[in-house]
Amino acid sequence: MTKPGFTLAEHRRIARKLQRIYDDLGDIMMDVHNVYGTGRGKKTLFQAANQKILDIRSALDGYLAEEFPEDFSPAIYFGRDQQDS
Repeated sequence: MTKPGFTLAEHRRIARKLQRIYDDLGDIMMDVHNVYGTGRGKKTLFQAANQKILDIRSALDGYLAEEFPEDFSPAIYFGRDQQDS
């Protein structure tokens, strides 16, 4: 038996959370860079973490497209969703 997916509202909520995490991690990466520089792989670790967040967003974007083709918009996970305005 297949589990039900997220509702469209849940996709939007999770997309906003993931965007905040991505943005926050970028801010933290800049703070670390400004204080400690980029030596010893610090920037690479943050870039890898950001890439994982992008991978999660991409996977969820695929589920969204399958589950809600009539409402699908790449802006939900990768842009400014009009519902957020």
